[in-house]
Amino acid sequence: MIILDIAKYLKKHGYGNVPKPDLAIIIRDTFAAVSALAVEKNEGFALQIPRFGTFRIVRYEKRIGHNPKTREKINIPAKLKFKLKTSHILTDSLPAPIEGRKVETKKKKKEEKKVSKKKK
Repeated sequence: MIILDIAKYLKKHGYGNVPKPDLAIIIRDTFAAVSALAVEKNEGFALQIPRFGTFRIVRYEKRIGHNPKTREKINIPAKLKFKLKTSHILTDSLPAPIEGRKVETKKKKKEEKKVSKKKK
């Protein structure tokens, strides 16, 4: 979803008197202000959006990883990342899976690849 999609939704739902380009500017400026605050406050920043969730900046410590192809050990530096914990209201509003509909998962795809390789 892009900013214009959000502006179009807002225009239909209560902001009909505000021009769409102005709504887009307001949305863009809001996100710019939030990101500036996040950078300024750094670790410990939390932005709670009611009925959506909470964004937090979390520190991940340095660790040793490996290159999956070569198995070479590599140092992964410490870093800050955004983490989103969704609101129970948002989670509960998701539609239930449709009965009989085939759902693809990464695990199933890997198993199918293994089976197809064995057949060849």
